[in-house]
Amino acid sequence: MDMNKNLIYLFSLTFLMVGCNSNRIPPTDTKELVNYFDKKGIDIFGSPLSGAILVAKSDSILFKKGIGKVAPKSDQSIDADTKFYIGSLSKQFTACLILLLAQEGKLDLDNSISTYLPNYPEDKGAQITVHHLLSNSSGLPHYPELLKFGYTSKTFFSSPISTKELIDLIGKMNLNFAPGSRFQYSSFGYMLLGAIIENVTKQDYQSVLHNRIVEPLGLKNTGYANELLTENFAADSRFINIPFFRGHYEEVADRELSTAFSAGGIYSSLNDLFTWTQAIRNNSLLNPKFQDLFFKPNLKGYCYGLFKNPEGFLRKNHNVQLYFHGGAIMGYRSAIALYEDETTIIILSNSIPMNNSIRFITQLHLSVFGEEKPVKHFIHPSLRDLPHFYEEGGLADFDLYHEKLSRIAGYTIHPSPGTMKKVITMHLEDKDYKLIIKEHIQGYLSAHPDLPEELINAIGYAYLEMNELNEARIIFKENISRYPNSPNVYDSLGEVLELKGEYNLAKLNYAKAVELAKIQKDLSLDIYQSNLDRLSE
Repeated sequence: MDMNKNLIYLFSLTFLMVGCNSNRIPPTDTKELVNYFDKKGIDIFGSPLSGAILVAKSDSILFKKGIGKVAPKSDQSIDADTKFYIGSLSKQFTACLILLLAQEGKLDLDNSISTYLPNYPEDKGAQITVHHLLSNSSGLPHYPELLKFGYTSKTFFSSPISTKELIDLIGKMNLNFAPGSRFQYSSFGYMLLGAIIENVTKQDYQSVLHNRIVEPLGLKNTGYANELLTENFAADSRFINIPFFRGHYEEVADRELSTAFSAGGIYSSLNDLFTWTQAIRNNSLLNPKFQDLFFKPNLKGYCYGLFKNPEGFLRKNHNVQLYFHGGAIMGYRSAIALYEDETTIIILSNSIPMNNSIRFITQLHLSVFGEEKPVKHFIHPSLRDLPHFYEEGGLADFDLYHEKLSRIAGYTIHPSPGTMKKVITMHLEDKDYKLIIKEHIQGYLSAHPDLPEELINAIGYAYLEMNELNEARIIFKENISRYPNSPNVYDSLGEVLELKGEYNLAKLNYAKAVELAKIQKDLSLDIYQSNLDRLSE
């Protein structure tokens, strides 16, 4: 099955940043820059710029401003103390609470979570350590897994849920891989961390957050959002931009915050978040040993509640090193960028879609140094067509681009599935380059035993769609050897075998896909079953 059919984006809790606007580069002065993005907000972000922005160098605030109103029809302006829900920025606070308990000797990061969660299934809990949860390498899935249990975003997000009920629900979920072997972002893992905090301290998460972080740091507008907020609170909304007519705001459905719990249920303000970033930068809460763990990159550059050198930023400016995390919940978007040159950028927004934040944050960072445009950065050869691709360095420079990016990031960055398909397709369209790309792909597969399943599948479909069925078969079989428990890889091999007229073998692979999908409650079971039924008639 084509990997594009199997991707589900129903629940998105990451602060997504896309594209590049064709407008001229904004001014270098931070105030003028923000005014520019404010004026061009609908064009650049898809919504008016509404929220609060802070830019600081070391402990000196260079720019701090609220933009817009706390609600579309309100007369009250947003300021640096306005409260916003911060979504997955909450993970930083949860990670810090876990490290504080470890620092006090009340838990061990290398212990299995069964030590602290006796109600979580022992067969899975014994494999997962606290570190695995913190580093998103536990094997636990993310929100789309809820669909397998009959939930939709509306049914799950609208009803209160207790910590015990969360543990029970997460306990029913299969692990997607052996803990510690791969990275997969999982809010459920951070919910289990919240449960561990409650079990170890014998207090609710809200109280621990208040006693261990909010009160010691003197935060005035931060807490766990399990109660209705009213005073100086930013209401969220979605901006609908209608061509040739004036846009308008629409209400965003509320979420029951207990369903976000320790993975996304915190609210805060611009001033409080700056105090927080200063604290985690300057050892105000954690001693050097545990602060180092907080910022230490693990698989795919994920630390504890922060990504180090996320790919999107490095593609904009490869001369910087930074820690970043975003948050998205209901109509709120948030971001913290901590550059190693001591620049801090914080953005809170109550208007979506709020796209293009990588460009915005990158430009804000450059404005601190008075730079008019992003530094010249390396790019991979043009994908316009094969002649341009080779004029600009061909496969050698394509690989070199990703190697350089990986060295800077500190973790391997592969081409995206779409980019890889395009490169292969361009070569297959010219018979003189078919052998060249075949040898290149074989070498790439050999050199990267950790290649993601979806990227290998994209390579296979590039061959399949160009009717290179023998090569597609080889690639899909390779994917099965690496990911033998994935129903999708068997379905993909079944597809190419069916096209080759090898119906019995195709049927066997479709049946294997169905078998695994039933065990895993895979959402594509109906597609796999229909393929099997077609050959069984």
